[in-house]
Amino acid sequence: MNSSRLVLAPVFVLAAACGKPPPGAAPPRAVRVSTVTSRPVAQAARYSGVLEPRTQLDLAFRVAGRVASVGQLTRPGAPPRPLQEGDEVKAGDVLATLDLDDLRSSRSAAAAGAASTAAQVQTARTAYAQAERELTRARKLFANADLAQAELDRAEAAFASAGSSLASIEAQHQSRRDQLALSQSTLANATLRSPIDGVIARKAIDPGELVAPNVPVFSVVDVAELKVVFGVPDTRVNRVALGEPVTVVVEALPGRRLSATVSKVAPTADPALRTYAVELTLPGTDGLRPGMTATALLGDEGRRDAPVLPLSAVVRNPDGAGYVVFALREDSTVEQLPIEVADLLENDVVVASGLEAGQRVVVAGAQFLRAGEAVGVVP
Repeated sequence: MNSSRLVLAPVFVLAAACGKPPPGAAPPRAVRVSTVTSRPVAQAARYSGVLEPRTQLDLAFRVAGRVASVGQLTRPGAPPRPLQEGDEVKAGDVLATLDLDDLRSSRSAAAAGAASTAAQVQTARTAYAQAERELTRARKLFANADLAQAELDRAEAAFASAGSSLASIEAQHQSRRDQLALSQSTLANATLRSPIDGVIARKAIDPGELVAPNVPVFSVVDVAELKVVFGVPDTRVNRVALGEPVTVVVEALPGRRLSATVSKVAPTADPALRTYAVELTLPGTDGLRPGMTATALLGDEGRRDAPVLPLSAVVRNPDGAGYVVFALREDSTVEQLPIEVADLLENDVVVASGLEAGQRVVVAGAQFLRAGEAVGVVP
């Protein structure tokens, strides 16, 4: 303990007895206090979020081109019409097709070129084999002194030329094959199909428009399963477990309670909000759509009486983990009380333990106080 405080304490007490503050001493810190009251609060904490599709795919053409057609929706008793946002599609359904005429012409030209060089490769291989046989024969004759050096040189030159020609035409043929494969791939990529069963959430093209490669033109969402994400404070996150069932209510479906499951709990807090993201997964059902507001009820439903304080009364424990409040004593000093926070209700805090109704606590100025400090209460 600070020795100067020990020396000043009797002086302060004496001055207080005389009704005057000690000379040069700072006046007590001004604070506002409030009496703790209990009131019925919901046992289940309510957290709101927005329904999102579990899977959302943004789809784009891999090649550039002009849109020839958009996929058709066919229904019994109704004429086909182009796909629109909100329409259901199945995996493999055609969403849109680019103009195929030029692409087909390119593929035909590439196929013809590949076929031509394939014939040339066969001819060159035959010539190479013939030149190889002639060289083998010439070398045997030359070894037996039955062939002049000039004839052997001509055979070796013919063999080298045949090999060079074969290599050249094989390279050309491979290039033509690559062109054919590219044209076939381009032709296949000119048709955009849905990879999943889902609903069209966005359609950004119409027939006749030019599209660039890799620019999303359709968004398809899977609404067979939806999710809702919200943030919970550190006082509650340890009470949320993966796989835990949670009741969800949706404003657009009054009177209905939906069953969801905790599918993800963030291991770290959001640096700005200081809350932990919790994700719930719930099956899609009639009437549920992405973008609707959903409220999750964490904990037992029902109500109970509990102390409720303004959020401004609660501060971090300066001596360790957790939270504290400062209760006012009879001698106008404050006592530091550790508390357990049960829940947050907008600008109020529900206290689980550490505080009782009737106690007077500091609700304005608590962040500046120390245990045992004298305060002056202001209205």
